[in-house]
Amino acid sequence: NRVIALCDLQDPGNLGTIIRTADAFGYEALLLSERCCDWYSPKVLRSAMGSAFRIPYCLPKDFLEMISCFQRAGKVTAAAVVDKADLVLGCCNLPEIHVVYIGNEGNGLSAEAIAACHPITIPMRGNTESLNASVAAAVLMWELSKR
Repeated sequence: NRVIALCDLQDPGNLGTIIRTADAFGYEALLLSERCCDWYSPKVLRSAMGSAFRIPYCLPKDFLEMISCFQRAGKVTAAAVVDKADLVLGCCNLPEIHVVYIGNEGNGLSAEAIAACHPITIPMRGNTESLNASVAAAVLMWELSKR
């Protein structure tokens, strides 16, 4: 019921950190697009601290089709975005979200992926434009695991 989907993540340290965090917050699986870095690279395994062997992952052939599959199964999908979004983390009216899509460190998610999901954002008070992919994923997983 809780899945993190990673689209074209390039940094093995980010992937390992997300794996470890997903394990810590009880996420059931990770989905990786075909252009994500290697799950078994030494840096991923070091960052994951053993969690890479406890949490399953898969590489769906068609990432956008996977969104449709989840939605047909009645799962709520959310796309992490920097801009304003329908869903704002920390608001009391958030639905139960089953799948969170996190985008590439430099480009984020594709417009098609964002349009297919409920956009969700993390409100920030400072002057930075965005968070690191693994930090954003951790904040989202922590908040959403409380529901």
